[in-house]
Amino acid sequence: MQRLTGKQEAFAREVARGATLADPCRAAYNAKNMGMNPIRTEASRLMAHPAVSLMVSQKREQINRMLLVSAANDRERVLDSLRAIVDGTVVVSATQLRALELLGKSAGVFNERFEGREPQEHRQRLKQISQRCWVDAVFSLPMSQEPLRISSTRRSASQVTDSAAVPP
Repeated sequence: MQRLTGKQEAFAREVARGATLADPCRAAYNAKNMGMNPIRTEASRLMAHPAVSLMVSQKREQINRMLLVSAANDRERVLDSLRAIVDGTVVVSATQLRALELLGKSAGVFNERFEGREPQEHRQRLKQISQRCWVDAVFSLPMSQEPLRISSTRRSASQVTDSAAVPP
C-alpha cells in the first residue's frame, strides 16, 4: 500500500474524528484562494484515494475501540460507586449522586436491559440509593436561625423587591 503524505494523514485523522470532508481539506491544504466547489471536489478526490480511505476506516475503528473501553470503565466505576452507596460504606451529596447518574447514563448503565434480574429489583435498589442520598443531603444543610414563614397573601412585585422579610 502506498504511504500517505503528512497532509493526507492530517486529512484522514480529522475525517475519522467526525469532521466534514471540506474542513480537514481546508486545514491540511492551502485552500485560501479556493472556493467551496473546488474544496469539495478535492476532498472527495482525497477520500477516494485507497490509502486515505483505509486510514480513515482504521482510525474510526481505533476511536470506537477507545470509546468502548472508556464506556466500560465508566460503567464499572458507576456500578462500584452505587454498590458502595447501597452498602453504606460511602456517603455522597446530592450533587455527587447526580454526577454519578449522568456518568451512568452516558455509559449506558441505566438502559432498560436487565441481565438476570427483574426490573422491580433494580427499581428498588435505585430508590433505596436515591432516598439515602437525599436524606444525607437534607441533614447536611445548615439550619437557619429563623424559621421559614410562608404567607398566603399575595404581594405585588414592588412589595417583594422592597421587603426581604415575609409578614407573619
